[in-house]
Amino acid sequence: MTSELILEAHDDDPDVRLDTLTTEQLDDPMLARSLLIELQRNERKAAQLRATMASVQGTYQARLDALAARERDVRQSLAIYVERNGTASFPDVGSVAIRKNKPTAKVQSDEAFAAWLIARGESALVKADQRYTFKQQARKVANDWLRETGEAPRGCDIAPESTSLVIRKAE
Repeated sequence: MTSELILEAHDDDPDVRLDTLTTEQLDDPMLARSLLIELQRNERKAAQLRATMASVQGTYQARLDALAARERDVRQSLAIYVERNGTASFPDVGSVAIRKNKPTAKVQSDEAFAAWLIARGESALVKADQRYTFKQQARKVANDWLRETGEAPRGCDIAPESTSLVIRKAE
């Protein structure tokens, strides 16, 4: 391993540019020595930069994690407030409300859902490439069926009624 003193002594050396060297300089064994020193010096600098980057990333990741935790706390506090007091709205900052979501049909098996749609004469809502994809209207058909019959279409499960916090920022 090259001595740290040698590498530090050459820290300010300019990079060797082969396209600027004469034929004699290209054949000088000291060129190989200079290139080896530069290579190891660059490896040392890269290791130092990686260490610095890791410590900075760690610091910023900790900050991001703290912000995410605080955001969860604030959202939970807003949800409690709205559950107790109802919707809050302020023209300068926005509004917060609780939305009640009806039960919905969630596709669990693309193949079974596609077969159900086709059997109902809704084949225009199904596209088959590498896998099935469904137009937005297909989900509406499934949810309408759920509301009419109380049953999920074939290939679907029922996502139960739920609530969600709706936050709108002022524009």
